[in-house]
Amino acid sequence: MPLVARLEDQVARLADDDLVAEERSNATFEHVAVFVLAGVRLPDPTLCADLRDYFHRWGCVTYVVKADVIEVIVPDASGYRQGRREVQLYLETWRTHHPSHELELID
Repeated sequence: MPLVARLEDQVARLADDDLVAEERSNATFEHVAVFVLAGVRLPDPTLCADLRDYFHRWGCVTYVVKADVIEVIVPDASGYRQGRREVQLYLETWRTHHPSHELELID
């Protein structure tokens, strides 16, 4: 006889009366996501598609603000400082592959 079948009668069951809905004042904010927004100015607008694709591979979301400025959102960051550091790290990595192009992180 399988173990599960033998244990079925041994597991204590909860009566419906024993179940209580969880009460708390901020239940609607249980899964609040932190979005970190950073602006990046490009020296050459033709790099925009390449840089956006690079950020997308890291799980970021990007928006074109102007021809030479994109906004980067880090959806999984636990806070502003961590997200900002991630954007800086991604930019430093990108710069190693594009040393002739200087990007500017803007607020």
